[in-house]
Amino acid sequence: MSQPGNNSLQNPDDVICFLDSHRPGVEAGDYEIEVTQEIVGTGIPEATFSKKVSFSIQGQRFSLPPTEILAMFPPNGSMGDHANVLPHMVLQRSTLPWERKAQADSDAPWLALLVFHEGEIGDPQTMALKDTKLGYQAEKGQSLDDQVIIIEVEKSLLESLLPSINELKLLTHVRQRSSATATPLAEVATIIAKRLPKANGMSTAHLVSLENRYTGEDNTFDFKNKETTEEQKIRFISLASFRFGCTQPEQQFTSLLLNLKGSTPATGPSSLRLPESDFPWNRDEIAKAQLASGAVPMRHSLRNGKKTVSWYHGPLAPANNPLDPHSKALPSWPVKVADKLLRYNRESGMFDVSYAAAWEIGRLVALQNKKFSLELLHWKQEQAKLRQTRSCHPLAIPVSSSMTDIDVALPPSLQDWMLGLRLLEGVPFSYLVPDERMLPVESIRFFAMDWLWITCLLDGAFSVGSVTQADKERDKAYLRHRTDPQGLVTGVLLRSEVVPGWPGLQIDGYIGGNKKLKPPLRIARLAPDVLFYLFDGVLDEIKIHQKIETLHFGLRGENDALTKKPRSQENDISVIWKDKSKRIIDMTAFSTAMCSGVATIDSANFASAMIEGVEEVTFAMAQPPQ
Repeated sequence: MSQPGNNSLQNPDDVICFLDSHRPGVEAGDYEIEVTQEIVGTGIPEATFSKKVSFSIQGQRFSLPPTEILAMFPPNGSMGDHANVLPHMVLQRSTLPWERKAQADSDAPWLALLVFHEGEIGDPQTMALKDTKLGYQAEKGQSLDDQVIIIEVEKSLLESLLPSINELKLLTHVRQRSSATATPLAEVATIIAKRLPKANGMSTAHLVSLENRYTGEDNTFDFKNKETTEEQKIRFISLASFRFGCTQPEQQFTSLLLNLKGSTPATGPSSLRLPESDFPWNRDEIAKAQLASGAVPMRHSLRNGKKTVSWYHGPLAPANNPLDPHSKALPSWPVKVADKLLRYNRESGMFDVSYAAAWEIGRLVALQNKKFSLELLHWKQEQAKLRQTRSCHPLAIPVSSSMTDIDVALPPSLQDWMLGLRLLEGVPFSYLVPDERMLPVESIRFFAMDWLWITCLLDGAFSVGSVTQADKERDKAYLRHRTDPQGLVTGVLLRSEVVPGWPGLQIDGYIGGNKKLKPPLRIARLAPDVLFYLFDGVLDEIKIHQKIETLHFGLRGENDALTKKPRSQENDISVIWKDKSKRIIDMTAFSTAMCSGVATIDSANFASAMIEGVEEVTFAMAQPPQ
């Protein structure tokens, strides 16, 4: 059954620390170094030599590549219950907010996250830097003709929305994660907004540049010098933005997972198969057995041009394949053609094309990879020449039938590719899930890898370069490269809005009665909303959670009567508003109340007091696939 939880550290060795800042050794900009050498001595003429060298340190300034953004919260495009959560953005490079300055003689970061409610600003505009009238000068590698994204904000709104110099420092911090497997330490920078999203409406967050926008002895924003031609609007360069709504509580992380189809307390997590109720002939025992194995009826074109319907199932089976690997019912490897793997049921009069299709898929995937197919062909040719040389050598020992299998290892590059194929890398999604009804929207499915399907897949891939009967006979010597199953592999398919909505989503798999955490064999996004995990062994339970770097700030209460309970205090602290009607918080006063009793009020202590644990949902296997 499914149970929600709040566990910020999934691995006991994980540690997350909050740092006030991570300032680079040298800020971005143009620099000049002058080196002077003076020669002074007795009996020699005095001389002075000097040399000037100019260089530039280039950093992000007017745009931000998507690769620099680790996460946004609320997720871009989401429609959830985020009204009482402060939006934030997590940046990959922990020094980025401090690589420039908001004020020349201040150490305040140059980036701020501004939240706008629907209708407060117009659409962003794209224009040349020289046309923005913001007074920026191009550095080396930049041009005044470079295109930037501009937003214009009413001055009356900015007066309460824009962070002060002190608030800029409070709203930006560094999260540092370490564990037994994380070396060196992983660091990310987090920028938080001071405004709550619009309840029951849409909001947009813009990451804007405040480089040198604060001046004067009182460290205030210079409205006058940075005005646009419209007197009451102020321009900003937007480096990134995301839009979200706060209308549907059921779109929260935990709610989405708890409502996944096929995972109820009564039945446990569902397997990857079609429901019998979808077919009028579901009472037929043969059909029911095929459906239970994960097969689906598919149109099948025969070689003679006739049409029929055959069964097909992919490698993601509801349970482990019960066939003995040494069963006489299995084909003799290597297989010459895919038709050798067709199975015919006399009682139903239908073919099962599953293993024939697997063999053909393996061959096609291998041929599609020109590098692999050519390297495999050349390796087979070299091995054939070597065997021929040995057999023709005058001192060669006659080869008996028991010595035909030569244990020759594949080159590392071929081994790696075959290992990836064993984990279904490169196999089209439609062959893994042949019918959408097996994995409907908002569902989770558990499976066991069909080792015979994988064997056929590998044998098909290894058949590249083998044409004649002699080639096939030689391939028997390398049987272990195709028919050596990795043991029981189980996995999870998750199709949900949480996949694109929470990019840092993780699935932890637990094996055995002692619930041992097992590292995944493979993690893949098979589609924008489909996440795929493979584990070595039989899963007993999984835990789905966000990365601990995506911890966020949440407030409690309804409407504008919001509170927060600091970790170091027993009583809730009421939110202190800068502008209650616009849902803008006075972060200077609120941080003072939240960090009462703390020696230093900085962004690290404020983040530690405000942080919420990551959400977690556990699925326990009612009947693990065996």
